[in-house]
Amino acid sequence: ENEKLKEINGILQEQLALFQSQKEKRSLVEDIDLEDGVSYLEENEVTDLAGVLQLLRRYGYSGTSYYDLGLYLGLSSATLDAINTENERNVLECLRECLTKWLQRADNVEKKSGPTIYSLVSALRELGENGVADEIYIQLNACLTLDRYIAHESLTKLLPQLVVILYSNGIIEKIKLPPNDPQVTIIRALQKAVAADHHNLKKFASVLREHDAADIAKSIEGDYFASTSLLTEAAGNSSSYL
Repeated sequence: ENEKLKEINGILQEQLALFQSQKEKRSLVEDIDLEDGVSYLEENEVTDLAGVLQLLRRYGYSGTSYYDLGLYLGLSSATLDAINTENERNVLECLRECLTKWLQRADNVEKKSGPTIYSLVSALRELGENGVADEIYIQLNACLTLDRYIAHESLTKLLPQLVVILYSNGIIEKIKLPPNDPQVTIIRALQKAVAADHHNLKKFASVLREHDAADIAKSIEGDYFASTSLLTEAAGNSSSYL
């Protein structure tokens, strides 16, 4: 099982490296400023406290093991003891301060790869919070997969024709398209939708299959589902995250 999880971590790191290498080449999506704490999922490096708290809460992390989480993230016992004292061991306040110190790169955080989604996932796994870690991994994987393909010229040309279908299928929220560059608005809506729920990537691929973009749909599904299936196998259960 440990070997499988190492393989999963390797895949995630490769995806992050690929995303960063391709970032300068993306003309359509590079300037999109996402809201609601979504953008950090695409960048891997975490900068938004509210966003990471929202992410942990979304996937069921209670925060009661904040002290050990802090240790695995690279914070010192002295820092965590001070947080305990200053916040009277209030779980929410202590978790918030723990993550704040992490974002500030306190103590040995840099030795743990800094405040990144990858280091958060690794710390959660060390903590035994595998379910939370797996869901965050899958969410990040979905965002990276979408961004890898969303700026393909053939796909961006198709997007305005799909906006009504994407809305009617519950993939994106209702949006108002500007007369110029409507693709950017649609891309932003898709990124937000996938960052909110990774299942929307599968729905998006299904729509593409039905509308002259089967090749891209196959590539999206291949990249996304390959590592997700590996994760399910490593978890040693028959349940699926798909």
